[in-house]
Amino acid sequence: TIPLWHFNDTIARWKEEGTATKNGNTYTAQVNKFSFWNVDVPANFIKLDLTLVNSANNLPLANTLVKITSLATNTTAYDFTNDSGFVSGYVPKNENLKLEVIAGTACANNTVVYTQNIGPYTSNTILGNVSVTLPANQVINFTGSLVNCSNQAVTNGYISLSLTNGTSTIAYTNATGAVNFSVIHCGGTQTYTYNAVDLATGAYSTTASGTATTATVNLGAISACGNVINTNGVYIAGYIDNNAVLWKDGVPTFLTNNPPTSLYKYAVAVKTVVNNNDVYVLGYEEDSTISNGYVSTVKMWKNGQLTNITSGTSYVIGLGLAVYNGDVYIAGYDEGSNNNPMPKFWKNGVGNNLNIDTFSHGEANSIEIVNGDVYVVGIVTKQFSPGSSAVSRPVYWKNGVLNILPSVGPYNVSANDIAFIGSDIYISGTDVDATQETKAVYWKNGIKFTFPITGSHQRSEAYSMSTDNNDLYITGSMTFYDNTQGGQSYTNGLYWKNNNPVPLTNFTSFSNNAYMNDIFVKNNIVYAVGELNPPSGSPLYFQNGIPVPLTGFNATQYAAAYGVTVK
Repeated sequence: TIPLWHFNDTIARWKEEGTATKNGNTYTAQVNKFSFWNVDVPANFIKLDLTLVNSANNLPLANTLVKITSLATNTTAYDFTNDSGFVSGYVPKNENLKLEVIAGTACANNTVVYTQNIGPYTSNTILGNVSVTLPANQVINFTGSLVNCSNQAVTNGYISLSLTNGTSTIAYTNATGAVNFSVIHCGGTQTYTYNAVDLATGAYSTTASGTATTATVNLGAISACGNVINTNGVYIAGYIDNNAVLWKDGVPTFLTNNPPTSLYKYAVAVKTVVNNNDVYVLGYEEDSTISNGYVSTVKMWKNGQLTNITSGTSYVIGLGLAVYNGDVYIAGYDEGSNNNPMPKFWKNGVGNNLNIDTFSHGEANSIEIVNGDVYVVGIVTKQFSPGSSAVSRPVYWKNGVLNILPSVGPYNVSANDIAFIGSDIYISGTDVDATQETKAVYWKNGIKFTFPITGSHQRSEAYSMSTDNNDLYITGSMTFYDNTQGGQSYTNGLYWKNNNPVPLTNFTSFSNNAYMNDIFVKNNIVYAVGELNPPSGSPLYFQNGIPVPLTGFNATQYAAAYGVTVK
């Protein structure tokens, strides 16, 4: 036998569940849900940290691809440096390795600009700075300074800059308000856009642009003035390492206290709601240290006070949260004793199973209460026989009554969120087209509409919804997938306002993936949160398209943002 694993998209973790058994020359296993499945034998690893710097000026190399190859097995792994040139990951213990730095990941031909044999390592290792010589025609060195509305130096701020090839970075000011950073590109003339942000006041500049005709660009003195980021009453739910976290105005409060290095117990916060000045947070905590395998407890915090919604005796997940007339509603699913997920909702901690008709299992993703009516959206699946193919359908329940939404299917479909404008019901989700490509869709009063794909993307998904002044906002992602390049892909985060796409990232480099998990709009300010992978430890948070950093973690930690609301 060999351990069987599936990938939990919500928390970006592989979960061991069951085994595969060898029959002749093949391994077979029975799986119980649609997911990415894998068979693996756990190996011994150490943590390797390093920082890439440009040898010409010792500036950090942001968003640069690092490749590690095991010389014993010829297996490889990749990751991108963060804004400080830092990258961290696990590599095989006691093996000789090869480190490669790759430039031009958005270009037709990748260029290996640095190679070094490293290892073997017996324990966690910090390599420190790795100095890399770059082709002169593939790097731009940016310098500049930030000033505030009074023309004084901004010592607590940053520049957010993006090249036309999709490479982007955030460069923080030093003690004198200066910024210095290097960005890799594909050669030739590059145009760029940038904003300057003063974190002390929340003021930021309008978007400016320029063209780099030489290898060094001086942006001059940039005034972080003219617009203001809201730093009052913004709540973001997510996690840092193995703990559920609630950020208020960018500053985190840890809701759980799991060891950051634990592989067996971790928690996430997925939604937050403010109602009558009370702050509610929904999350769940997984635990595999008990003898009967994985369990998960749904948790709800009200003003920081914890209530366990479920008992922790089975695998239960809470994904949707609503508060109505003082009652707390949660939507999710319970795998029970047979690992077969069943959709349900809880009202003030009391569970209610949702009708799935002749379907075999399902999940509830979101919940909303309107005039006392309980609306839940999700997915139901029918498994015709063990080992056979299955059919899934996006659905919503109104007061427990199942309604199946029109879709192509039979898989890669889901209903993810629900919103109301007047008497109209909007539901966001995914479906497939005639070629079985995944597409972002929404249903208005049961009629399906498909968002058009932009640029070179082929696939898309729609997630969370928000309304403001009768405008409809939906977060999502678009993906480019290249079969000719070994299945490499990149994913960009965006939101749609009344069907019009508003991009939040502009990657064209393989392995860059941004996902926008939630959106909240108030007083014409659009708050969107998500995650960037790689690099790890990079939650995404935007206000009206301007990236806003979150605190409480460093570049060696994993972090993500899942839910946002504003008081």
